[in-house]
Amino acid sequence: MQSAINKNEMSDAAIDEFLGSCPTGGLATIDKNGYPYVTPMHFVYLRGNVYVHGRSHGEKLSNIRANSKVCFQADCPGGILPSAERVCGTNAIFKSVIIRGTAHIVDDNALKRTVLEAFVEKYTPEHKGAKFGEAAFAKTTIIEVRPCCTSGKQHPPMG
Repeated sequence: MQSAINKNEMSDAAIDEFLGSCPTGGLATIDKNGYPYVTPMHFVYLRGNVYVHGRSHGEKLSNIRANSKVCFQADCPGGILPSAERVCGTNAIFKSVIIRGTAHIVDDNALKRTVLEAFVEKYTPEHKGAKFGEAAFAKTTIIEVRPCCTSGKQHPPMG
């Protein structure tokens, strides 16, 4: 992660907090023709990594198996700040984080369960502690995004 350089850049602590609470993001992979392929995803942020989950097949997984370089983006728009003086002075309220990194399919069943429990806690806390069906568990793939470069911006700036 990087430290805040200008007034709109988020600190590492603000990025961590944001990634812990933002509901959705987009995972960009590279397809076989070299084009970006973005998939909207629910995600959890654990131990400095982003985790997404889904079925055990599909374009996203095929792309990752061919090229592990990915980009993950999360944002939360917050409205418009119109300028009273001029049209081009209008701005947006937002927070966003972009992570460039590598994607890895999680093979460790203990980590897989930990990640799925984090998904339950984040999105359906009323089911916390419930057991996962073994068939569904076996069909679920967890992708771990390991950051190599992370940046976050927000407007209005903290201060």
